[in-house]
Amino acid sequence: MWRDFNEHTEQPISYELYRRVFDGQNIAFGQPSQDDCDACITYKRHSNEKLENHPDDCELCLQSRQHLERAVKARHEYQNIDSEYTSYAVDMQKVILLPKLSIKEHYFVSRLVVFNETFACLSKGEKNLVVLWHEALSGRCASDVASAYIKAIEISNSEKVLFWADNCCSQNKNWCLFTALCTCVNAEWGPSEVKIKYLERGHTYLKADSIHGCIGKKMKKTV
Repeated sequence: MWRDFNEHTEQPISYELYRRVFDGQNIAFGQPSQDDCDACITYKRHSNEKLENHPDDCELCLQSRQHLERAVKARHEYQNIDSEYTSYAVDMQKVILLPKLSIKEHYFVSRLVVFNETFACLSKGEKNLVVLWHEALSGRCASDVASAYIKAIEISNSEKVLFWADNCCSQNKNWCLFTALCTCVNAEWGPSEVKIKYLERGHTYLKADSIHGCIGKKMKKTV
């Protein structure tokens, strides 16, 4: 970021000054530990071994380069939103236990499991959507997640909808979801087109994840 800033400004600054400005604003950069990519970690360990007679056409090195190229390409497309579509970043939050109580006894009694499928809007002028349900209504199998997608499409009331999702097969990559979306497109009220795009495995941080973080922080502060 510092190099990019200096390339696009008429008055380049030192890295130390750039760092102090961000520190003064209490801004930090980092990647969540839960998003560590197993393929990247494997390659990092492989490259640190420094084996003798290390071949230039190493299969693991080649696979790693292809993996990173796909990740960069997918991230670039994710960040350059097509204005023709109403675009959402989709992800399910980890289960929420309600009610949230501050007394000792609540740790020893059963609470209601609540599910939240977040549709973070990537298009300008549109609102984020959350679809909530609890275990007394249904679970979180493929049909339940597909129902959340259909509800989001219905609320968006858009002619063309694009979803960005991770590679979780049970939620976002299954025939139940694909069939439900086809049915939705063929319905009289449905959109004319629905697309689902996936980020590269291990590099799937989405806008929905930041919304989940805000929800979690808000719940911690709420008694």
